[in-house]
Amino acid sequence: VVLQGPLIPKQLYEKAATAAATTSSAAALTSAAAAANASAAADKKTELESHLKDVIDECGIDNTNRSAVATVFAPFVVGWGQSGEEERRVATVASLIKLDRVGLKSTLKTMLDHLKDNAKPRPRGLYPRLEDVCPRRGVRVPRALTLLVRQLDSRAHAVSIYVRCADANEVETILRNLGCVDIDSIDALTIADCIKAFLWQLQEPLIPSSRLDDFARCLNNDADLRSCLIRLPEANRDTLIFLLNHWQRVLTHSLDNGLTTSALATVLAPFVAGFSNERVSIDVTEALLRI
Repeated sequence: VVLQGPLIPKQLYEKAATAAATTSSAAALTSAAAAANASAAADKKTELESHLKDVIDECGIDNTNRSAVATVFAPFVVGWGQSGEEERRVATVASLIKLDRVGLKSTLKTMLDHLKDNAKPRPRGLYPRLEDVCPRRGVRVPRALTLLVRQLDSRAHAVSIYVRCADANEVETILRNLGCVDIDSIDALTIADCIKAFLWQLQEPLIPSSRLDDFARCLNNDADLRSCLIRLPEANRDTLIFLLNHWQRVLTHSLDNGLTTSALATVLAPFVAGFSNERVSIDVTEALLRI
């Protein structure tokens, strides 16, 4: 996401898309990959293909889940494109990651480690603590989140909501002037990014790091998971329940917005459970979205 453009440039995407759409034969798919390999970013693209195929082979992912993986990575491999092209772009990526002819042994981890070294996330803590931005009485949910979620609920069908990023400067301006802007005129993707940006500014994720192990032990027991949720500090509990209800409503529109529970959990995990253990954070977030 920090790169200037997708891994397959626009002019080469059309060749790959055409080959993927006309036939599923190995020759056509190899032709699509060869077109992509002509780009300057070919090494990174091949690493990504290799990594995704390894994941699919190791986990026994079927064609349906392959499409879900492709949906998440399509913007970074072939770009966003025009409205209405999403299905074609996802199909192209899904075809590419079925290829067996991948020569490089390096995986996505190498690329990600490099990107992390050169694109450190902004530090948390622009707001002090969640409880300090919540009402002192009643349901303890920040008023900013209440306003943003109320607006987004009516537009939860928007394609790539929560996954596609909005303009960072616009998001920052909206959050700074939330009481003054005409929020009805703001598109759904930007509102979703405002919610993520608000949560990122807090000192801690919604589940404090000291409580994450408790949730991890309850992944297979919904009753125990609910009990852990209820035992959170009041502001964390109320805000997390409020947002989980919203995110579950978003998932009811999955046929329209293209989201899956797993994809949404991957995006939201840093805000819900933090970065201390990435795999555990994603698993806990997904389990909470399913209860």
